[in-house]
Amino acid sequence: MMKRFTPFLFACAAALLLIRCDDDEASSPPKTTFTVDKTSGLANDTEFTFVVDEVNAGDISLLPYGTERPNLGGIRITNFKDGKATVTFKYEEVGTFEAVVVTNNHSADGESVKSTFSDPKTVTITSNRNEISDFSFEKSTSTEIDQAARTITVVVPYGTDVTKLKAKFTASSFSTVTVGGTAQTSDGTTNDFTNPVVYTVEANDGTTVNYTVTVDVTPVEQTFDVKAATGKVLEGDLKDKVLTGAVDNDNHTIVLYGPAGAPATAFDKISLNYEMAGKFSYLKFADKKLKQDTEFDLNPDAATVEAYSQDSLGTGGTQDYRVYATDAPKLNFRFPSLVPPVEGTVEDFTVTLKVLKIAGTEFSTEAWIEELPAGVTASANDLEYQDANGNWVPFAQGDMVDYAKNVTFRLPVTDSRLDGGVTYWATYKVSVLYLQ
Repeated sequence: MMKRFTPFLFACAAALLLIRCDDDEASSPPKTTFTVDKTSGLANDTEFTFVVDEVNAGDISLLPYGTERPNLGGIRITNFKDGKATVTFKYEEVGTFEAVVVTNNHSADGESVKSTFSDPKTVTITSNRNEISDFSFEKSTSTEIDQAARTITVVVPYGTDVTKLKAKFTASSFSTVTVGGTAQTSDGTTNDFTNPVVYTVEANDGTTVNYTVTVDVTPVEQTFDVKAATGKVLEGDLKDKVLTGAVDNDNHTIVLYGPAGAPATAFDKISLNYEMAGKFSYLKFADKKLKQDTEFDLNPDAATVEAYSQDSLGTGGTQDYRVYATDAPKLNFRFPSLVPPVEGTVEDFTVTLKVLKIAGTEFSTEAWIEELPAGVTASANDLEYQDANGNWVPFAQGDMVDYAKNVTFRLPVTDSRLDGGVTYWATYKVSVLYLQ
């Protein structure tokens, strides 16, 4: 039975649908008119003013790029005054566009839409952008672009082959970039930068600008100086204690020192961390590049490490450093002018003095050595301290020192236990705790 009536039911449904569409069919909207104050301009620069006449339509929209570029969108117009609406617009694309205004009517259910287009207005957009805003190479370290002089200077690491470099650059998407007439692709075209290379940027409007690109190769590093070093005790009662490192790049020694009285066995297992003054310099031990936290036995003998400059096979060369571990003098401080005088509390190489806040920040200072290890020579009269500008200043007993911030003192120490006599600087931090 269902198959028998199917043609009839289909015919009825089609008839009903046609009747409904006729009832809900949208009317064609009237055609509007508009004006535009310019027919040409620059992308992202020129502002165009469109004036649209109001008509009786459900929607009115301006399509600046025309119907052939619908993906670039349009502007719905709702604010009319005295029968006209003004729309300002800046084009972001270049080309010749047929701007139009479209009017729409739609049925109540939205199923039917009728559109009417105005007569088009031709607008031509060009671009005068001919700048290179970014320029680099793989692994280049810096770039300087002088837009006034039209020069670009790029710094690359030592050892870079400048005869085959691919430049990564940014220029306007509407421009073309060439070198000697050859089109350039960012990160795709190889050039020889042994001598300066001229990049020509041609804007969409035909204007050109030349940039002179110079590549500077960083000179080879010739320093093997050690900038800093620390050690850490790996076993025993002082396990995990960090030892300060005193680096002497003139005498090529690294002294890791702990608090006075530290047993020699504490230096049986010491890990070494270091920082080199040069970016490409490094240390070697036992013919291998020295890794951070490498374990050393510095009791009773020192270890020898070799410092390599980047130019280790040339002028820079290499240098042996002796690495020692020892215990340093215990130093204390007092403020004798306060009533009563204030003495410091010593914890390793940090000295804390507690004073009333009303006392100020500048105090007459005295220093003395509380504990001097056997075989060690040092005198508090040889102390120096670091001023607010970071300069080392000789200290004299009774000097007025400003403790608004922590103050670092250093003491020259000669330790006869280290290869018969090694001198190093031990540093101490003096901190003032202000009480209410």
